[in-house]
Amino acid sequence: MSVCGGFCRWCLGFHFTLGLIALFLWLSFRPSKPSLSVKKFYVPALNDTGSANFTVPPKNATIAFTIRLKNRNKDKGVRYGDLNVSLFYLDPNQTEIAAGNITVPGFYQGFDKAKMIAESVKPNGTQIWKAISGNAGRAKFKVMVATRVRYKIIAWRTKRKRLTLAADVQVDEQGQKASAPLAFPVPAAAFPALSIATGLLFLGW
Repeated sequence: MSVCGGFCRWCLGFHFTLGLIALFLWLSFRPSKPSLSVKKFYVPALNDTGSANFTVPPKNATIAFTIRLKNRNKDKGVRYGDLNVSLFYLDPNQTEIAAGNITVPGFYQGFDKAKMIAESVKPNGTQIWKAISGNAGRAKFKVMVATRVRYKIIAWRTKRKRLTLAADVQVDEQGQKASAPLAFPVPAAAFPALSIATGLLFLGW
């Protein structure tokens, strides 16, 4: 009885140890998603006039922005595909009005590296400027970034994965916003650790 019980306990501990090893290997090779944020956002038309009473369309109809990409992985590189950056103006009813888009060429980023990308767009038509003028110059924009990424882990490369981020940017009377982090869901890693601790206590390790 005791021999059978000891053998069963050994088998259970052996399989649990294999499970721990597999979990740790999976967590080690599983890459973290990049961190993406909008550091600067500038609408010169608002700053040039100091109010919303600008000519529609304004003389300077460009919208400038600076994006920061951060590879948070300590030992994994990341290859970005072309970045499709789309801008939308949000009216008081949160209705989206297209403000323009631009494509940024893809690039490779080493581990734990950050890159700043400064670009600008020029909206087509007058709809967006009429909406801003009718809202007393208060402007709120949405930034959407879509790309595909793949990770380099030593000599192995993962499959490409789609990545889409979005954030609202509030613009002041001078037409600028200091920073605007993009929303990014990151799964919590605390639950596997809790399960491991519970299993160890159960086995008396």
